[in-house]
This record gives sequence, structure tokens and C-alpha cells, in this order.
Amino acid sequence: MRLCDVQQFYVILSTVLTSLKMKKTFIFLFLFLCSFIVAQAQDVIVLMDASEIQAKVTTVGTDEITYKRWESQNGPDYKVAKNDVFFIHYMDGSKDVFNSKLLGSGQGENTATPLKGKYIHNILLNGYLELGVPFTATAVGPGFSGTIGVRFYDYAFVGFNAGIDALFTSYALTGVQGCMISVPLMFNFRAYYPINDGLYPFFDFSAGLNNIFSSAYYYTQEEESIVSHNKRMSYDGLATRIKILFGIEYKRLEAGFGYDCIPLGGGNAMHLGFFKIGMRLGKLK
Repeated sequence: MRLCDVQQFYVILSTVLTSLKMKKTFIFLFLFLCSFIVAQAQDVIVLMDASEIQAKVTTVGTDEITYKRWESQNGPDYKVAKNDVFFIHYMDGSKDVFNSKLLGSGQGENTATPLKGKYIHNILLNGYLELGVPFTATAVGPGFSGTIGVRFYDYAFVGFNAGIDALFTSYALTGVQGCMISVPLMFNFRAYYPINDGLYPFFDFSAGLNNIFSSAYYYTQEEESIVSHNKRMSYDGLATRIKILFGIEYKRLEAGFGYDCIPLGGGNAMHLGFFKIGMRLGKLK
């Protein structure tokens, strides 16, 4: 074989090999690009604990997000609360952010803001205005109170309570027709059990001081006539007072029933039941 033939064969072989290498490189790049596109062609739900859900989001509601699992798009719908979602990265590249994250001070990594409550994630300045009906076996009357304090997430409220209650007795039941007015000044503690976003059964405890004012008409029978002896309104002193209430709070409204104890001195005490309705003031979340 001549030398020129060998050289020509080497040139042809080199050209073929170079072409094959380029084709392999092109095929590899093409497959990589396709896999990248497929990986991005889905919605990604990032939760507050940094976990991810590969999904196809169908509905973003007021409180919930409805989606189908990416690997089972013909399967059932799934739901996740918005409060549990950090953001959604959609397949078109857009993003919806529902909660905030803070930069970690250590190495600058993103960490989720810790959730302090299940539904309420802040400490709130709140208040309550309440109407009540205190009662005993022989007396009943209206009551009004206001409370201001601090709400700690979903779970507790601590505040200061002041109000006024009136009890009216009936001559037909007691032989005395009179009125007792109480002005309580008490510290208030309330513990909640969150059921859902807005519904909170609670236990309420108040303790403090109580100012008592009273007046009465005493009736006696003399020679078939009724004689009335008037006792003017007077200040009867300061006493301790304890109230226990069980109730339900729904968004801004509340209702409950409870027990009230008013020491009267000399080892005596007045035991009352009461019903109460009220309204929450301030921010809900």
C-alpha cells in the first residue's frame, strides 16, 4: 500500500471519529436539557418546615391550597393550609409567597420563621367587652365588664378586668326588696384550646378585689298593714372575689357560663352563677 493511501485513510478515520464524538456530546446535552425541562415542568409547594411537594396546583383558596400529586395527576385532590406553606414555585417560573422567612444569623442560610401558635403566630394586644347575668336562688341582675390585656398566640390571655354587677332581691322570695351593687377590679387569665382557625373553647379565671354597695327595703306586718323601713344605699366595704368561667370564643364573639364567689365577711360568702356574652376587640391575628 502506498504512503499516500495510508495518509488518506487516517484523515478519513479521524474525521469519522471526531463526528461521532460530537454526536455523542450533542446527544448527551440534548438528554440533559430534556431531563431538566421535565424536572421543571411541575409546581413545587415548599412548606414552612422546608419540605417540598411535587404537585400540580389546582386551586389557591382563602385558607387552603388544593393540589394533585405530580406522579398521580388523575388521583384524588389533596389540601394543605396556607399557614403551613412558605411559597409555591410554579412550572412557568412564577412564585406565590404566603409566609416570611428570616435569614439565619449563623451562616446566612434561610430558615423558616418559627410558628408560635397553630393559627395565631403573634403576641396581640386584645380586649373584651362583656354583658352578663349574675344570679342566685333569690336574686338576679345585669352585669357589665371590660378587660384589656395580651393574647399569647393560640393559647393564653392575661389581662386586667373591671366592671359593675347589680343583684336585685324580691320581697316575695325573701321578705326583703333590695339591691346590691358590686364593682370588681381583678386580674384575668384565660387558657384556650384551638379547634380550628376561629373556634376556641376556653377556661377563664379571675381574682381580685370587690367593692360592695347595697340598699334594702325591709317589710314588717303590723296590725294587718305592711310597714316599709328604708335603708339607703351604703358602702359595705372591700372584699376579695373569685370568678371561674367556661366558654367558647368564635372569631370576635364569645359566650359562657361560670361560678362567682363574693366573701361578705364574718365567714359568710355569696355564691353566684352567671351567664355571659361578649366581643373581642383588637387584631384577630
